[in-house]
Amino acid sequence: MGTGAKPTLQLDPDPEHGKAFRAAEVNLDDRGQLDLYIVFPSDFGSDGATVQALYAHCSGDRYAPVWGPEYTLGLTVQDSRTNGWRDVVRSEKAGAPENPSVKRFTLHFQGGMYQDAPME
Repeated sequence: MGTGAKPTLQLDPDPEHGKAFRAAEVNLDDRGQLDLYIVFPSDFGSDGATVQALYAHCSGDRYAPVWGPEYTLGLTVQDSRTNGWRDVVRSEKAGAPENPSVKRFTLHFQGGMYQDAPME
């Protein structure tokens, strides 16, 4: 999704994952307002994943979570769409420790939130 300066954000309600950083701004639904890709770098898992989330712009400086916060290796916004919203691919570590791999899942926007669907 691209990266840049990562200013600290105050999220309300606080999801209690430490400091939140704005990893990128992206227009998920083409309404003309930028939505947020958030990373919580101080909360990470043993497999190298960090807690990440997507927040949709509501109005003014208000945003609502549409995916996460959850542990993931990364999120990538796609050009394809579901229900008018851009699809997102999340990456997860898979396989045995001696033979690790990365599994990717497509997130489709359904019912007001992004939901997983395994990629083929």
